Amino acid sequence: SVALFGPDASSQATKDIYIFDRQGLVQQTIHPVSPLAFGRVLWSADGKQVAYLGNPDAVGDGTNQKPRYAVVLLVVSSGAKAGAIILPAPGNAQCSSDSRGGPLGSEVEHAVYGATGQGLRATFDWSPDGQRVTLDAGSCGTQVQIVDRSGNAHLLAPISDPTTNNVVQALFAPDGQHLVATQSNSKQDDLLVYAADGSGGKSIYSDTDTPPKFAPRLGAPRWSSDGKSLYFMRGESIWLIGADGANPHQLIAGIPSGDTQKSEAAPLPSPDGQHLVWDELSISTADATPRAALMVGDANGGTPKLIAEGAVWPAYSSK
Repeated sequence: SVALFGPDASSQATKDIYIFDRQGLVQQTIHPVSPLAFGRVLWSADGKQVAYLGNPDAVGDGTNQKPRYAVVLLVVSSGAKAGAIILPAPGNAQCSSDSRGGPLGSEVEHAVYGATGQGLRATFDWSPDGQRVTLDAGSCGTQVQIVDRSGNAHLLAPISDPTTNNVVQALFAPDGQHLVATQSNSKQDDLLVYAADGSGGKSIYSDTDTPPKFAPRLGAPRWSSDGKSLYFMRGESIWLIGADGANPHQLIAGIPSGDTQKSEAAPLPSPDGQHLVWDELSISTADATPRAALMVGDANGGTPKLIAEGAVWPAYSSK
């Protein structure tokens, strides 16, 4: 099944969650409690619940004196609200789209995903055991918060100098025992591995190169299906590294400058470990028009072929 937000049949302003089967037929329509809810939908590991970030209170129910920030849980089969994890509100600092260590939202990202998009470094992930969620939080939503089902939350701490470093994204390993994250400051980005509770962080890769203006220095890390390797963006290219930091190397090269700027972005390995899909984002200096394409290749990005023009953010089924 596939879950996504879409406009309600009676009102374009109201958003529903639609559950589709593999043939593209709607199996269920869920009406979130907040009519302004929108964004990414996250499946639980058992496929019985979906979650989204939003306001858990219905308008006019007496509790919504001030909108609350929460992970809202919904039962897929019935659409009923399964609960909400109330979160601290994000910080109120003045935010810049050109954050430390390379832009969180590149020129291409802004055009494709919207002016507030931070897609290549966005965080919203559910642990395999369903007990923890990682999400964007803290100052400007550019830090990572780990929260359990009881609502206990803490920021994922940088491994060095928290006054200059931010941890800007984090994803759980397939076995649920570790997290991969990126740490960023104005001069250096690091690829980090933590225990699943956010303890014991260590750097497995560092990069001090000046990033291209249209992509982050390091970003979009993804675990391989066996948890032994990590795919990630290094500037405009896609790289692979062992989970222990061994053998970092480039798989797919982008184009940093010239008539067309091209970033190979958002790598996603298949669950069987046989293939890799990724976004190819480009912007031409001739017409300044951003373009996106969804690509697929073998596990190392070899023999690439186009899946679809204009497609972004792929997601594999579990089988």
